[in-house]
Amino acid sequence: MAPPPRRVGRGVAALGVVVGLAVAVAAVVVSTGRDDDGDRRAPAVAGDEADTGDELTDLLSTAGATLDLARTFSYEGTSRMEGPDPSSLDDSVVVDRDVTGDVVLPHSVRQRVTDSDGVTYEHITIGSDVDVQTWLRDTAYPDQLEARPWAEVDGSATGELELSRLPAWLDGAVDAHDEGEDDDGNRVISAGVPPRLVNDLGPDLTLIDVDLVATIGEDDAPLHVELVLSATDTIIEATYDIVRVGEDVEVAAPSAADLDATPWVNEQDLAAFDGASPLGLSRIPEGWDMAGAYVTPDPSGGACPSATVDYTNLDDPVGQFLWIDVMAPGCVPPPEGDAVEVPGFSGAVAEEPDGTRWGVVSSSDADVMFSTDLSVADLHVVLANLGPLDPAAVPEPLAGIPSSGT
Repeated sequence: MAPPPRRVGRGVAALGVVVGLAVAVAAVVVSTGRDDDGDRRAPAVAGDEADTGDELTDLLSTAGATLDLARTFSYEGTSRMEGPDPSSLDDSVVVDRDVTGDVVLPHSVRQRVTDSDGVTYEHITIGSDVDVQTWLRDTAYPDQLEARPWAEVDGSATGELELSRLPAWLDGAVDAHDEGEDDDGNRVISAGVPPRLVNDLGPDLTLIDVDLVATIGEDDAPLHVELVLSATDTIIEATYDIVRVGEDVEVAAPSAADLDATPWVNEQDLAAFDGASPLGLSRIPEGWDMAGAYVTPDPSGGACPSATVDYTNLDDPVGQFLWIDVMAPGCVPPPEGDAVEVPGFSGAVAEEPDGTRWGVVSSSDADVMFSTDLSVADLHVVLANLGPLDPAAVPEPLAGIPSSGT
């Protein structure tokens, strides 16, 4: 059992730590405009002839212009991303999400995302690529999201498709095809979208193809949009119902009073955590910092959530790190590997295919799962400093760690 991929908390993003692909991208199962046998729906016929590609492209462009004139809309949908697992050299990972959002054109979006791992995120993005502001907040307790403070983050890449681009996708669509009508008699059109029109989804994802299927209502506005985005080794599928077109929708920046003074620590989630008491390190390798402290839901949906603390060298967050997940006793067995004995805890550590290590040390009160690039010798030194977590405390430096020992 290898440790789960790291969740990207508000603090980690705010500090500029590398974002894992598994959490950076939105994803969804969609209908792609084909019938149950995989064939395209029979095209609708206007009179004796179906519309030409140019006429269909004009209909999509009109749908985009209709949204531009309305200035506001909301959406509800789902998404799925399937791609390489950043925690494994051989495996793939699937991320399913439920999404809702509000858009004020041309460049304002507020979107809420609930991951299949139980974490709920919300982001506000205001502005274009040239001048953009983004705020994030998240929680392991979805019913408490509104009580969480916001953190402003650098850059515009949230890892989510920005639906403020929908008018541009519709207007820039190419190679349109008639896909017939839906059950309510609304026109369905498929087309390609130039990848350059899609917002930045993160440094690890370069789009190759984007396919769109749009259902157009009687008022020329889109009712339903499906997207399939293909990258080198990743597929993203997303579907959205477009609602409340032209209605009273507001997307505003958080007030100063709603901003988090310590965005790398989710104090509210840690206070709500009812598992084993959170643990941290009183001493860490010299040059390292605490990059995040938050609650991680049980990935399997079971009864083993964890209080998570990430330590890293912020100048080299991928190459120097120690991640700690504290769970109730009996939640995770240690791997087969080298024994680890530190004051109050015992367990084992094993090597991963990529050269990093993971393991578990346990006491009568908690299981502590960890992942790191530290050597086994250095792990003994560092884990000897496990104790009650004080997010406000600054850990003392451990000189000589990382060492060259094994």
